[in-house]
Amino acid sequence: MIYAYTSKKKMWFLFMLTFVFPLILILGVIAVLAVDLPSSAAIYAFEPHVGTKLYDINDELFHEFYKEKRVILTPEEIPPLVKGAFLSIEDSSFYQHSAIDIFGILRAISQNIFKGHLAQGGSTITQQLARNMYLSHERTLTRKIKEMVLAFKIEFSFSKEDILSMYLNIIYLGNGSYGAGAAAQSYFNKTIDELTIPEAALLGALAKGPTYSPYGYPERALSRRNLVLHRMWEEKIITDEEYDAAKDTPIEIEPRKSHINESAPYYIEEVRRMLVKEYGDDVILTGGLNVYTTLDPHLQELANKAVSMNLEQIEKRNRYKAMELRQFQDMKKELYPNMILKGRVKEVKSSIMEVDLGRGYTGIIPIDRENWMWDFRPSDYFKLGDEIFVKYRWANHDEKIMGVLWEQRPFPQAAFIGMDPRTGYVTALIGGCDFRESQFNRATQSRLQIGSTVKPLFYTAAIDTKKYTMASVFVDAPFVWHLPEQNPPEWKVRNYSEEFRGPMTLRNAISLSINVVSAKLMREIGPTTAVEYMKRLGIESPIAAVPALSVGIAEVSPLELTRTFCTFANMGERVKPIFIRRITDARGSVIKENEPQLSRVLPEQTAFIMNNIMKAPFDSGTAAFLRQAPYNLKGTVAGKTGTTDNASDLWLVAYTPEYVLGSWIGFDYKGSLGMKEFAGLAHGEGFCKIINALEEHTEVKDWEMPPGIVALRVDPWSGRRIPEGEEGGVPMYFYKGTEPVDYQADTTKDEPVDLGDL
Repeated sequence: MIYAYTSKKKMWFLFMLTFVFPLILILGVIAVLAVDLPSSAAIYAFEPHVGTKLYDINDELFHEFYKEKRVILTPEEIPPLVKGAFLSIEDSSFYQHSAIDIFGILRAISQNIFKGHLAQGGSTITQQLARNMYLSHERTLTRKIKEMVLAFKIEFSFSKEDILSMYLNIIYLGNGSYGAGAAAQSYFNKTIDELTIPEAALLGALAKGPTYSPYGYPERALSRRNLVLHRMWEEKIITDEEYDAAKDTPIEIEPRKSHINESAPYYIEEVRRMLVKEYGDDVILTGGLNVYTTLDPHLQELANKAVSMNLEQIEKRNRYKAMELRQFQDMKKELYPNMILKGRVKEVKSSIMEVDLGRGYTGIIPIDRENWMWDFRPSDYFKLGDEIFVKYRWANHDEKIMGVLWEQRPFPQAAFIGMDPRTGYVTALIGGCDFRESQFNRATQSRLQIGSTVKPLFYTAAIDTKKYTMASVFVDAPFVWHLPEQNPPEWKVRNYSEEFRGPMTLRNAISLSINVVSAKLMREIGPTTAVEYMKRLGIESPIAAVPALSVGIAEVSPLELTRTFCTFANMGERVKPIFIRRITDARGSVIKENEPQLSRVLPEQTAFIMNNIMKAPFDSGTAAFLRQAPYNLKGTVAGKTGTTDNASDLWLVAYTPEYVLGSWIGFDYKGSLGMKEFAGLAHGEGFCKIINALEEHTEVKDWEMPPGIVALRVDPWSGRRIPEGEEGGVPMYFYKGTEPVDYQADTTKDEPVDLGDL
């Protein structure tokens, strides 16, 4: 009995040692490893990284921001053919096992023992999903155990169809594509439901890894694809005939047509900055946002062509040259940061390049190999004696050394804004000549002198107070504005033409952009009132209430200026610029919606009068030549040109009831574009092509005259009415009760002539 008892005890001990203790140990190891694994709730809440999509005004996709290029598909959206391709090669017993395929593991173990290393994993699709969701791809026992635990959690949390769709949405299939939906677009330029049998089989083949890519390894890709086809045939997913036809089909790749809209890089970057400011980088790259913008691709394309044309023409006319030091009288006074200078390569060293700038000065260009501009060896690109352009940064005049940077392009820059005045939608945007060269957005980030485009902004104050009308007469004659409290104590106002034309109406003064009349009107209404109206119309930048404001020394962004003209176009209602109409999450739920924000800031009568005043530049003023060949401007257009001193900033803002277009050309540094350049010439050809193209689709041709307005024909110089039945004069509009009473034929009343303040 004692012997029998001892024997049973030994057997029990052996049983515990052989089975129970190892099982406890294994369970303990699993428990320890499982501590850091996500909970079932976390797994259930898991969402793969999905980029942000941008849609234009027509709800067409035109750009994506992403960390992982992915198209999320529901189980119902994935065709059985695609499911079968992956299941046949990756996990044919998917619907039979519960997370782990024991026979597959045994098969993998035998292969690993035979080859002497971890060559085959034996992972089910559920295990692969667990690995892709949370784990690394290292081949270790620890990772394998974690993978199995997670796989069980996934199987308990989701249905088989959900698991399969999650797997097909997450798996990396090469060429930057995550998921079968993105891969279908990337390799075949198709949606997943359009794939043929051999195409679906190729996607299944790519699950093995990037070494089966048809781009880098076409023969290997073909062999693997045909293996998938064979497995699909064995699993009776395809018929004998389909298999025979598919395996003889060559791999034909048609890369997806990129949705990256090269025509609107500044617009895209502006939207990206807005999104990052509100949601952060990570959400933009992984949060699956759908952003519906206000971009009009048709107008954007027209603007791109117009701006390129205008810049090309202005460069041809002027053949811009950078400054040479020999041209300066006093370098210490005349040099300023970012001025473009011309020099010749003197020596190229490992860390610097020396440039002979003349007059004994040597420019030093640092060669920073981390910098974008040195993605080549300078010694291979620059040769001794080569003429180059540099950007001035600093100078040591005692040692005749200057710090400079290599400058690729000492030519004009441009900015363009298109807006819908009824909604505030920003429909087109150009922030510079070349986004690759400079991401600085001159349309929204710069502050530029606006020249004569300022004039309608404060003429509005004169009309709105009813103290002045379109027919009010001022004398264009030499004028000095005495300013005893300022230094210098007087300002002698000059016209662009250096000529004086005598008495004229405000309509003619704005049509011909007469500085003297603008200054006189500014003196009458006061700079403070002018600033008040500029702010009311939409200017947000700080503006100094000084006399010189009358000729446009104010500095604002092209977007701000274009917005103010929207107020006129929208009959006195100011709009807020809108780039984004709405944003939805990955499920399509609206998380932000930007409705047009309109504020009544002017009576519609004042706006109507100003709109008719601003038709004059295009009908008889500074831009009237655009109505003639070769420009042939069509339709009713209002707006204003603007040219600053030395033609350093050239502006044109043109508008109709349906659109407002604002454009600027100039240098990033304050340099002259050419003394023969003026705004109408610089912008004219391109602008006319845009306006004429838009005119074909314009429904609203003119502004409707509101009640309380009187229309008369008036002489544009004397401001007197043209008698009924007689020819001559131009249409003018007035608040009822402010219209002129004297007729042009009436000579009984002698009016004194203001010859100005001499």
